[in-house]
Amino acid sequence: MWWAAVSRAVRTPSRVETDYTTLSNIQTTPLPIFVRLMPNPDFEPERLMAYETGFRVRPAEHAYFTVAGFFNDFQNSLGTDLLGQFVETTPLPVHLALPVEFTNSLHGDSAGFEATADIRPAAWWRVTANYSYLHVAFARNPGSRDVSQEHHYEQAIPHHRVQAGWSADAGRWSFDYMLRCISQLAAGPVPGYAASDVRLA
Repeated sequence: MWWAAVSRAVRTPSRVETDYTTLSNIQTTPLPIFVRLMPNPDFEPERLMAYETGFRVRPAEHAYFTVAGFFNDFQNSLGTDLLGQFVETTPLPVHLALPVEFTNSLHGDSAGFEATADIRPAAWWRVTANYSYLHVAFARNPGSRDVSQEHHYEQAIPHHRVQAGWSADAGRWSFDYMLRCISQLAAGPVPGYAASDVRLA
């Protein structure tokens, strides 16, 4: 079976982008520095166009294999633009303020694919496996002064995920084992890791 889809999604601005103000201290000495997130009442909805296609084959009665690929186009994406810095004397102590405004200053895309196997050798036994790859690339719009979100989008998502599972049922008992491996994150940095779960019920 072949399938394909084209989808459009819109994220309506929240009050965080349009009304919210917060202050965060990022340095205490020798001169205190505060980042001030500024609201933007003109923040526009973020837009996404998604293109997907996939193929599923059933080579045997109890075995399925699926491969799917996708490409997403992001427009009007959230950026945090640095405005002109200034020194404040009130409230004390004297400190440097870095105002950052929410803007629609980024665009980008993501692409990847996923392969899945689902095999049931017997009515009581199931084996599954999955691999997915994801690449994300963002860029600034002309005039953008984004200071954080461009690299956050690209580096805070793992490129590779692997998952495998084994399930069995015997009378009133069931057993499940799941193993997953996640590649490293450039942001952080956060190393890759593997984790597993065992369930007996």
